Amino acid sequence: MISVSGHQQNLLRARLSPVMQLGRLLDPLVAQCVLVGSIALFEETFSAPYLVLSVIVFSLTFPAASRMNAGFCQIVRGVVVSWGGLIGLLLAFGYASGYLSAFSDNVLFAWAAGTPVAMILANLAARRLVLGYLSSERRQRKVVIAGLNDIGLRLASQIRADPTLGLRVVGFFDDRRYERLGIAASGDTLLGNLSELSEYGKTHRIDIIYLALPMVSQPRIL
Repeated sequence: MISVSGHQQNLLRARLSPVMQLGRLLDPLVAQCVLVGSIALFEETFSAPYLVLSVIVFSLTFPAASRMNAGFCQIVRGVVVSWGGLIGLLLAFGYASGYLSAFSDNVLFAWAAGTPVAMILANLAARRLVLGYLSSERRQRKVVIAGLNDIGLRLASQIRADPTLGLRVVGFFDDRRYERLGIAASGDTLLGNLSELSEYGKTHRIDIIYLALPMVSQPRIL
């Protein structure tokens, strides 16, 4: 029977690869932009040491953790912890190697202090834009689930809890009626029998059909 944990979560997330890639690229790009802005602010030259620093930082921050589905506190905590660790590592390396003298103190301080603020704001703005884009029913992919059971309900709950998936659960198909299901399913729509699923998918242009059924050789499953 389909599980909604582990592998099933990966299947759901894999369908959102463009948004996930945007989230993973966001922090590295913000760090680069703030570095360039700090250099320009103090009228420094983008010399070889800054270029090396830029390449090192990008290689250490990409791919970043995608925070498209994170709350405000999670975003702040994630950015502060990851950026603080990176700055600590860079300072330790720079001090041990003596390369810190190749950089302007003002530029480094502005970059180190300004980047986490910019990352937090960028993640919040990106999350708002993505959720706003995906919230439109016209852009959401329609989903039906074969099997109104515990697994199917948990799968539907997971989809509804993650708006960045861009999926909308239309309803369920099952050969059993509510009185035979033995679960609290009154809040979900039973669209019909399993034999009606194929025709419904065609006429209503369903994008995804999930099977939450026992994979056994029974007539109704076949």
